[in-house]
Amino acid sequence: MWSAEILLLLSISIAFTSSTLTGVQSTTDTFLANVSVIPNPIRLGEIDSIPFFHVTLENSFEKNLKIPFESCCFFTIANETVWSYGTKRGKSPNLNCPNPIGLKDLISKHSKEQKINVELSVRRTNERDNIGNCRSHDTELLATISIPVINCTAKTSCTECTSFLCSWCVNEHRCLNPKNNCNGPKLSEIDSCPMINGNHLGSSEIVVEFNTSIAIAVKVKNIYPFMKQTHYNFKCKFYIEGDIKTVKTTLIDDVISCDSMEFSYSSNVSNINASFVVLWGESELYNPNDVHVNIYNCQNFASNCGLCLILNEKYKCGWCQSSNSCETSDQCQSGNWTQTCSNPEITSFEPKSGLYAGGTNVTINGTNLGKTFKDIIECEVAGVPCRPYESLYKPSTQIVCQVDTEETITIGSNEGPVIVKIGGFKGISKDNYQFVVPYVKSIEPMQGSLSGNTNITINGSNLMAGSRMEVSICDLPCDVISKQPDLINCITGASNLEQNCKVHMKFDGVTRPCEDVVYKYVEDPVVDSVESDSEKWRNNCPRGTPAGGTNINVHGCNLHNVQKPIIYVTYKGKQYKCTCVVKTSILIICKSPVINLPFENLTKDYPQNLEYGFYMDQFSGFQNVTKKLNNSFMLFPDPKYEPFNKTIYRSNDYLTINGEYLDLGYDESDVTVMIGIGVCNVTSIAKKQLTCIPPSEQPPNSLDDNQTETTELPNVTVIVAKTLKFYIGKLSYSQPQPDSYLQSLYGSIAVIIALSLTSVAILIIYRCKSTKKTQVVKNLQRQMDFLEARVAAECKEAFAELQMEMTDLTRKLTTDGIPFRDYNSYVMNVLFPNNEHHGVLQFERPEVNHNKEQLSKFGELILNKTFFLMFIRTLESNPNFTMSDRVKVASLIMVVLQSKMQYCTDVLKTLLAELIEKFVHTKLDSKLLLRRTESVAEKMLSNWFSILLYKFLFDSAGKPLYLLFRAIKQQVEKGPVDAITGHARYSLSEDMLIRNVIDFKPMTVAVTIGRYQDVPVHVQDCDTISQVKEKSLDTIYRATPYSKRPADKDLVVEWQTENSGNLILNDFDGTNKAEEEWKQLKTLNHYKVPDGAHLTLRECNTSNPESKTANMNKMKRKSYSKIIDQKWHLVKQHDNPNHEKGERSNKMVSEVYLTRLLTTKGAVQQFVDDLFRKIFNSTNHGSAVPLAVKNMFDFLDKQELEHDITDAEV
Repeated sequence: MWSAEILLLLSISIAFTSSTLTGVQSTTDTFLANVSVIPNPIRLGEIDSIPFFHVTLENSFEKNLKIPFESCCFFTIANETVWSYGTKRGKSPNLNCPNPIGLKDLISKHSKEQKINVELSVRRTNERDNIGNCRSHDTELLATISIPVINCTAKTSCTECTSFLCSWCVNEHRCLNPKNNCNGPKLSEIDSCPMINGNHLGSSEIVVEFNTSIAIAVKVKNIYPFMKQTHYNFKCKFYIEGDIKTVKTTLIDDVISCDSMEFSYSSNVSNINASFVVLWGESELYNPNDVHVNIYNCQNFASNCGLCLILNEKYKCGWCQSSNSCETSDQCQSGNWTQTCSNPEITSFEPKSGLYAGGTNVTINGTNLGKTFKDIIECEVAGVPCRPYESLYKPSTQIVCQVDTEETITIGSNEGPVIVKIGGFKGISKDNYQFVVPYVKSIEPMQGSLSGNTNITINGSNLMAGSRMEVSICDLPCDVISKQPDLINCITGASNLEQNCKVHMKFDGVTRPCEDVVYKYVEDPVVDSVESDSEKWRNNCPRGTPAGGTNINVHGCNLHNVQKPIIYVTYKGKQYKCTCVVKTSILIICKSPVINLPFENLTKDYPQNLEYGFYMDQFSGFQNVTKKLNNSFMLFPDPKYEPFNKTIYRSNDYLTINGEYLDLGYDESDVTVMIGIGVCNVTSIAKKQLTCIPPSEQPPNSLDDNQTETTELPNVTVIVAKTLKFYIGKLSYSQPQPDSYLQSLYGSIAVIIALSLTSVAILIIYRCKSTKKTQVVKNLQRQMDFLEARVAAECKEAFAELQMEMTDLTRKLTTDGIPFRDYNSYVMNVLFPNNEHHGVLQFERPEVNHNKEQLSKFGELILNKTFFLMFIRTLESNPNFTMSDRVKVASLIMVVLQSKMQYCTDVLKTLLAELIEKFVHTKLDSKLLLRRTESVAEKMLSNWFSILLYKFLFDSAGKPLYLLFRAIKQQVEKGPVDAITGHARYSLSEDMLIRNVIDFKPMTVAVTIGRYQDVPVHVQDCDTISQVKEKSLDTIYRATPYSKRPADKDLVVEWQTENSGNLILNDFDGTNKAEEEWKQLKTLNHYKVPDGAHLTLRECNTSNPESKTANMNKMKRKSYSKIIDQKWHLVKQHDNPNHEKGERSNKMVSEVYLTRLLTTKGAVQQFVDDLFRKIFNSTNHGSAVPLAVKNMFDFLDKQELEHDITDAEV
């Protein structure tokens, strides 16, 4: 049923697939599930005995794989290939590939390599009548399989040889091909190899004591008679710490005994494993169970009796009391060797105190605390029984017991050691255990936020009593983070409401209420604004410099609940922090952090805008407040103070220091000027100058920060925010002495004369300029008065329009007769715009009938997702596949799959996922994704949305969208619109707004066309004839689709005058007024058409005399346009600025006309609101956006998470 569409799709793609699909390597993966070959593997040396390689092919997609009688078999090793003709076996898709000439030589060439693989590829030719041409490159890959080549002679052991299908010649100690002869038994299975079967007890481990001599005996298996006859050929080889020791052996039945040797090692470790092998001749006996020797030293295992006794029994270690060390009974010379420790010792215990109610778990650490739990006779804590836990017992080192709760304990009287009884021996601790009463005195702070995370300090005594302690406030857990005997810190939990709470502490399950301690939950802190501290930057963004130290005020409420506020600024992914100080509940003061990085191009006009935020304990919501408060941290350059060129002499009460960027980040309170050890009071800081008042008398100089006084002239030093320090120079309070009195006198006379001459010249110049300036001011005043009057008039008119336009438009706009397209034409316009006779609409086509069967099979292939995806990828990989071809293929795919949208959506998601991954991995600009339609997937997505949204447009969103269009068009056309530039009096865009005074008059004309007689049409007298035709057609054919109304280019306007008869009106009629290179379009005002005039629209008729006149005028215009080629309607688009200067008197300040934007936007606002309200209406399921669209956006969101795309614009 898709024959026509599939034929078109195939015809488009065939040019791009012919060169790509030939020999596609992935065909094997697509069509062939299983490939096998016999023989596999092959042995080196047996190649000549293989006449054929039998290849079996199984196809999961097409049961009857079409394989020609002859195919091509290629054998490849390391890019060298030999081949032969393959012959089909019967009707099944199986082949016989003859052993090709040269394969043996090729394998022999690589025989010295450790691993050899022959790659067998089966191909079929695509050339008709020339099936056997394997040399041709036009072949299609059917299958490929790797055949390993085994070199038996390279195997050196029986197990390795028999594992690779070779035979082991025992007598000759070498590996052979199975067909080769052997002088003796020939083994082909690994279980037949001579092997070690374990020690005499059947274990794989032989335990040997350190520094002892012993003969090792192991059981063996598969020892053949001729091997027993030459038993002297057996040897034992031991590998101990890198040393190799070889000894002779004795073979009795199935036991081989290695001669006695001493086993020792030099490492200071408890034990080592020594591997060993049994040799017969040069061959090792197979050791499948890894039989080895474990050499151990008891003394290195344990340093005390308890640890010694808990060692594994296989070592037979015990405690030798005479040497006070861990030894075997043979090594203990005095014979005082025991399996019981006589001196249990307690080294420590925790906790040191507990409640009188008992129940405390006491952990006792020590040595010789028993070999097993049964060795513990009794535990006692300060005279109170303590019951040990068997599950927590660690042999010899640790006992955990619980203080008995049944004993009566007198308050204030119990204190004593911890005592354990092990066997008949007793261990007593040096420290005492105490029974105490915990007491809470106070908590700080006494209130915190509802969100919790407040760090509370609990003060008291005996707060570390017991083994388990819990703190709760309002039955909410307070997580303990540190504890001391008189101090505990915990983090509060979150509460749902403000409340006063009691603090409870639980020690070993016993609750201790704190009656006098109350904690209050209050509202969370809130940050309302962040600004610089200085008055001149108040109500502005926070600012600073790389040197830091600028004061920043944080305003909000409940800020006193923050314990450790920290401000941070983010630059290049790194945070720079500085601590803050809580002043009140509504104010926190911070210092801008230091950013020790070089910044380029930082100026006053171009500061760096950085993200910033706060860490306020554990409260969330204060990090990155840049977006929340809609401001950023402004980073300005550091101030630069210029040093004095020479010693400065104090001449007045002020000292001025020059520099650059002085006032951008700091004010007077941040800067300190030191003169020696004195302070120069800063009075003002400007952009390039600082002024301060020095001390009245010269202060002593200081050479260091400790203000060590000297008699030198004082240094002038500027310190900025305690982070920047500038040495300016020397300041002297005494005046410089002149060289002589005469020089001073001559200099004074010269200065007086020069000043007199200068004053006379200045007076003359000032008089001339003053007169000229007065005349200019008078002219400007007259122009300003005139301009003020015109601006006032324009503002009054704009204000009146703003008040009345809304109701006027709402009253006039009608909403009936919306021209919806039917579904077929809608889809055709979406998929194939401007193509009314596309091939998909031609159902009776000869080529379709001739290829019906092939097209049907191709249609089935399209429904195979694997093939379909490969088909699209192959098309897109071709460099000749143009953008228009991608659009056509995507549209044809949607036509083919429009009845199988679920399958179409699945394919589309797969293609989109691949496209997104490609953009992410290739570092392409992700913002261009899905915006340029450069792939089949992108165009498919656009078509998919359009098809699914048709019903939504028809039932819901189409009507308000059309009304919005009509509203904008009608509102814009209520005033003058320039026919050339498109600028309008009532525009939605500031760039397209007419900023000149245009005199116009609204008119109503009666228009007749066909059966429509004297239809009233609203126009302006400044409209061109083309604009009149367009407005007339819009009014008469309001509810008619554009495609079904007459074209304005085919109509002429005829005016039925009372005196002159009928007159044809045109934009150009040969009488247009020409001004230099400009020619203006004709309007109704030019023709003097009155209000209420009768106009007729009729088709152009070349036989009509008026039309002939119009044609002659067109010819005149064509020849005249060679000279005058610039047209204008209402406003000229001047390229010459001098021309515009001449018309400046007719223009006003352009911003006056911006109120018209409010008029137009206010008039159409309700239609914009109606449209978006209808689009985003999710409550009415009948008019909501289809769920499939939401599903697609959910899929895109999932892709965003998978690829960690965080850019909001993407």
